[in-house]
Amino acid sequence: MWTDYINSTVVPAAQRVISQCDGTAKVQMDVKNFSIALTELKNSLANLENHLKLRFYLVGHSLTLADVLLVSVLAQTFSLAVDKKTRDSLLPNLTRYVTLAM
Repeated sequence: MWTDYINSTVVPAAQRVISQCDGTAKVQMDVKNFSIALTELKNSLANLENHLKLRFYLVGHSLTLADVLLVSVLAQTFSLAVDKKTRDSLLPNLTRYVTLAM
């Protein structure tokens, strides 16, 4: 279930944000397009942020394929596009999750 959600929702949103940062976007990089892409990413991460409030992993008590997929997407996105202030204020559970998983 989580891998499907990540692949269908988080990955496309993260790719739009990353492509705006690394210059591979089909749409020209500008503040408006980046803001739209970043908002889509934050919306796609809302369910995961809430789910990880009381958990260390997405499913069960150990690392799964869904965790590896999510951390790989978030690590790149966090390093390129989501600043520390945003991570700490809007995504504290996901920030903790990525930090612990790496």
